[in-house]
Amino acid sequence: MSVSIFSDGNRYYWRVYRKWGNAPPHQHYIPFGEDRFASMEKAVDLDLQLQERQRAYHISLLYRADHWIRPDGKLRGVYVGVDGRGRPGFKCDVRIPWETQRLRRSRSIISRSPLDAYRSIINVLGREVGFDPWSDLAKELRQCYPAYASDIDRALVVAA
Repeated sequence: MSVSIFSDGNRYYWRVYRKWGNAPPHQHYIPFGEDRFASMEKAVDLDLQLQERQRAYHISLLYRADHWIRPDGKLRGVYVGVDGRGRPGFKCDVRIPWETQRLRRSRSIISRSPLDAYRSIINVLGREVGFDPWSDLAKELRQCYPAYASDIDRALVVAA
C-alpha cells in the first residue's frame, strides 16, 4: 500500500503515490477533514484503483518484445550459468506479476544442445506468461540466441 500521512504545517493529508512506466507519478492528497477514518478509506480505495492500473500496465509489458530484449540483445531474466553440480545451462529467473514467487527454471546444455535448451526456456516463458510458442513474440525471442554464443563457450570451458 502506498498511502502515507503528509503534513504542510498545521494541516494533514493522506498522500497516495504510485508510479509506473515513463508516465509522471500518480500523486493525490486527501485532506483529513472531519472524519479521519472516512478520508483514510477514500485514500485506500484510490490506492487500490491505482494498484490495479499499475498491475495491468505491468502485465501488458509481458506481451511486448521490447520488454524482454535488452540493448545487448539478450533476454531479461535469461542467462547462461553453471549450477551447483558444475553443469552449464540456460537459467531463467523472471518475476511474473500475478505469481507470488519468481519463475526459476533451468535447462542443461550438456544433456541437450544449447539451441534446444534455449528454445525450451522460451517455451517455458511462453507457457508461464501465456503467449503461444509460435507467436511473433516467441519468434523474436528465439532470434536472440546468437547473443549468448560467448556465454555458452565460457560456460562449457568452466564445466570441462
